[in-house]
Amino acid sequence: PPEAPIYGQQQLQKQQLAIEDPVDAVLAAESSAIGLASAYYTFRVIRRAQMFTRHERSLVIDGETITLMPFDHGTESAKTLTFHISNVICKRNQKSPKKIRLFITRRGNTGEKSIDLEAVSEEDAASICGILIRLRDHYGQAGRV
Repeated sequence: PPEAPIYGQQQLQKQQLAIEDPVDAVLAAESSAIGLASAYYTFRVIRRAQMFTRHERSLVIDGETITLMPFDHGTESAKTLTFHISNVICKRNQKSPKKIRLFITRRGNTGEKSIDLEAVSEEDAASICGILIRLRDHYGQAGRV
């Protein structure tokens, strides 16, 4: 006999059991309730520059934009970088799972800029890359210059 339809709380529980990845669960809840355009995440990361230079930053994912800003707002020399999600590719380092590299394509296909980041934990690094990949898939290649 065919399976009886499930309604209400049972259907919600069945959907929650089907989602194993916590990033998928967050994005599934937001995409159904609010929409991905209003997704807002903040992560504490360290931007790695030449050799031993390291700067603490806040990585903010706000819908279609990604912003990398100083963690301590008292520093005057630090710059704030903002990119559209369709211009960013995220890759994790296999040997050191806390390290992330963002590749940003520039306007007019003049090349790529890479930013090396280190997350606080491996879980944060996985969440950052997972969110960026899913948002990029959601927005697709539209709006890319």
